[in-house]
Amino acid sequence: MAIDAATARGLRLVAAPPRSPSLLSTLAHHARTDAGKLLLRANVLQPLTEAPTLAARAAAVAELAAAPA
Repeated sequence: MAIDAATARGLRLVAAPPRSPSLLSTLAHHARTDAGKLLLRANVLQPLTEAPTLAARAAAVAELAAAPA
């Protein structure tokens, strides 16, 4: 599933009013590498839709969040 350009703009995923950052640019500040920024962009603009894949990703995130730094 891909989010069309009009929806992405309406949700301020890629563009926002002046002096107000888009969601994607705000999230990109948390990525440590350029590849991470690209992956984040792809995941935001083309979200997962299959339940098993979503569950696997949620489990991976939970494991990373629980791991000591």
